[in-house]
Amino acid sequence: MLDELKKDGIETELIQLVGETLSGCKACYRCAENKDQKCAAANDRINEYIARMQQAEGILLGSPTYISDMTANMKAEGIQPMRTVGQNMAWLLKKICD
Repeated sequence: MLDELKKDGIETELIQLVGETLSGCKACYRCAENKDQKCAAANDRINEYIARMQQAEGILLGSPTYISDMTANMKAEGIQPMRTVGQNMAWLLKKICD
């Protein structure tokens, strides 16, 4: 898919989550208190990924399916940014295509 986008002059970046340890949202809601669009509890690369997602014009998410569901890392990568940005998540919803 990325090759097809590149043919149309669309810049792409592939982020492989295999081998990553992303803890996912702990529902501490400190991100809502801090209002900085960062996960306050993160000790992994999720804030780096959130920043990249904010800079992107569009986001394509893909995952193998295991027992009719996406991988745990994809859930962490896809859901945690939505929780982290709290009430100001309109920027993210306009960018995701799955």
